[in-house]
Amino acid sequence: SGSRKDFSMQSFFKILKGNSMRLKYPFDCTFIDYPDNESCAVIIYVMGCENSCNGCHNIQFIDYDYSIGTKEMEVNEIVNELIIACNRNRTDKIVISGGECLSKRNIETTKQILEKMFEKYKISLYTSYGKYYIIENEVKGFTFVKSGLYDVTLKQESKKTNDYIMFASKNQILYDENLNQLSNEGIYYFN
Repeated sequence: SGSRKDFSMQSFFKILKGNSMRLKYPFDCTFIDYPDNESCAVIIYVMGCENSCNGCHNIQFIDYDYSIGTKEMEVNEIVNELIIACNRNRTDKIVISGGECLSKRNIETTKQILEKMFEKYKISLYTSYGKYYIIENEVKGFTFVKSGLYDVTLKQESKKTNDYIMFASKNQILYDENLNQLSNEGIYYFN
């Protein structure tokens, strides 16, 4: 039982350190998720979410240990894979979605990714957490952040046109890098 205790302590400190996360792998490319009318973006889906929203779109990603088509990766490996995927898809845009990229288990790793990539890449975070959580936890280095729990009672069709992007529920808000609100009623107009 001593080795089991040591393993648990190692796991605990690894979580606190925040140097890795479990992701859907390989990474995908998306047009619909990046908030502009022209860009393809590399999207990563982070495993783990505490919210369990009614009608969740990515229910399989709630469990941090979900293992089908996922991989546990350290920060430098994630950054290297993102660079490769961006080069392959000829884009400088990235979407970090989930699960929940700003959960207690994932926030430090997400912040490290942002810190390493923000100068050369335009990154959009999809999180259920609000503006004040982002400020309190000093999350920086994103271009956009879509914030707000999915609310099935405010559901609308997710879509993107040449004029706007519409999020899954009307309460979800898009902010810029300075946390200025860009959207209303779950819709962000590009012009």
